[in-house]
Amino acid sequence: MPAMLAQKSGVIIHISSTSGMFPIWEATMAYSVAKAALNAYSKTLASEVAGQGVRVVTVSPGLTKTPSMAAFITDLAAGAGISVEEMAANLMAKLGGVPLGRMAQPEEIAELVSFLVSPAASYITGANYVVDGGDFPVV
Repeated sequence: MPAMLAQKSGVIIHISSTSGMFPIWEATMAYSVAKAALNAYSKTLASEVAGQGVRVVTVSPGLTKTPSMAAFITDLAAGAGISVEEMAANLMAKLGGVPLGRMAQPEEIAELVSFLVSPAASYITGANYVVDGGDFPVV
């Protein structure tokens, strides 16, 4: 950030999670609290550095098909004594269902990040973009 402030331009992208806004307490309490703190920090930082030419944007993916997510679901399934497929379905149901019917691919999140760091997004700062296949249960 010091270099960005010195050159009066730059973009900081924080990768958060929908868990920071809609925690599943029995499975992700510490993670959710950390992501909620990141969301607050990101919004505050955006206000602090916007006048100096630096933008700060948060991206909050929902369920995303990553190796970490696969390990998380595998551990939950083992603890519950059910299959990985059943646990994935249970997790999606716990979130209220995913209208697109699947987890995001990491590349889909990366596409948004690519846009946000581009000149096409030059007026965007302080926002938190939810990328969740339609499952986030709030307006």
